[in-house]
Amino acid sequence: MTLLIKAISIAQVQSKKGCAQLECMCCKHSETASKPMRDITSNEWLLAAHQVGWRHIQSENFEIEVVCPKCVDAFNQCQFKKPKKVAI
Repeated sequence: MTLLIKAISIAQVQSKKGCAQLECMCCKHSETASKPMRDITSNEWLLAAHQVGWRHIQSENFEIEVVCPKCVDAFNQCQFKKPKKVAI
């Protein structure tokens, strides 16, 4: 299985109670901006999310638009596991 890990898009940044928010579509973990959107723009929040490690993951079998850094690491570990050799 190959994974394509891309940056998330501005469309995934939601507004909750006037603050920018992202929610992982894998584990449902969410992060909310500490400042209201009048003090921070969606683009600034998106840039911060990229720096922390939020990503969009795509493979041949699935696509997840918003993935938190912890789940991105888990996907990367699964991808590189090598199959065990079977004794004949």
